Amino acid sequence: MSVAIQTDPPAGRSMQALRESDIALLAGAELFRGIPPLEMEQIVYGFLSGAVIQAHPAGSVLLAPGCANDRLFVVLEGALTVQLEDELLGHLLALGPGQCFGEMSLIDRTGSSATVIAVADCRLLSIASRDLWPMMRVEPLLAFNLMQVLSGRLRSVNSALIRSHHICRDLEHEIRRDALTGVFNRRWIDEQFARQLERCQREARPVTLLMCDIDHFKQLNDTHGHAFGDQALRKFAEALAGATRPGDLLGRYGGEEFALLMPDAGGDTAFGIAERLRQAVAAVAIPSAPGPVQLSASFGAASWQPGEAAISVADLFLRADEALYAAKRAGRNCTVLATRRDGLAQPDR
Repeated sequence: MSVAIQTDPPAGRSMQALRESDIALLAGAELFRGIPPLEMEQIVYGFLSGAVIQAHPAGSVLLAPGCANDRLFVVLEGALTVQLEDELLGHLLALGPGQCFGEMSLIDRTGSSATVIAVADCRLLSIASRDLWPMMRVEPLLAFNLMQVLSGRLRSVNSALIRSHHICRDLEHEIRRDALTGVFNRRWIDEQFARQLERCQREARPVTLLMCDIDHFKQLNDTHGHAFGDQALRKFAEALAGATRPGDLLGRYGGEEFALLMPDAGGDTAFGIAERLRQAVAAVAIPSAPGPVQLSASFGAASWQPGEAAISVADLFLRADEALYAAKRAGRNCTVLATRRDGLAQPDR
């Protein structure tokens, strides 16, 4: 890719080399829009007598970020693209005959903020600032037109920023979702559960962590295949999500194990919710060649109550996990609630 960045090009053809088609194009260009024919003729053969015409092949870089520029360029022929360094923003806008560029770096004198590349062979009218400013003092409509150009550029940047925000938000959403089940993943659990637990303890609100997994999941995989196992995980996640309360935090902890954090739910309330979830899972039947396979799941819960000493999310996970294994030892398809006072509550079916 060739680079053709020049603040004061020594080479170029004089204004006498302008074609009649060029002059007609300038009369309708965004910079000269609305200027009467007589004034336009005076501008072309008076103020622009010191301007030059540049020819650039496709692939030439006309402006690059940080490069000084004291010229305004008007496209006579060809096509160019304006690109930002941010990969998410990328292509900003396309430029064609009658459009101009270079106005922002010319006005603020801090260097170009974008890359302008010729995507086709092009001819440009290059107007130096020493010619542009006197021309604007005589013809104020030029300043108004340039303000409109700047406004359009800012709108394009704003639109690109909004697109970038949406892209970032979607990417952020994707990296925190489990690809198979659609619920949140372990990364999100680690971030949000600790934050929500700390908030509940600070505000003296009860909170319960529920751990659960599909009973005999390895046997299901071995018997019916991994595709069946994936379907079971999806159905399991759907059943859990459909039976949780608004405000509860559900995620896939790993493998067939899921975690649910329930703010404002003490032991009794959490136990009732866990039983509702267990029954929702038990109602799931997955088609298979031998016949429908009923799912079941085991649940272990650990609560924090106002008045108790603060607990870390790691300790709460440890207590809920112990309760889950107690549910498995009790025969699975049941709920066990761990408490600080009584150890493990009796399972309920």
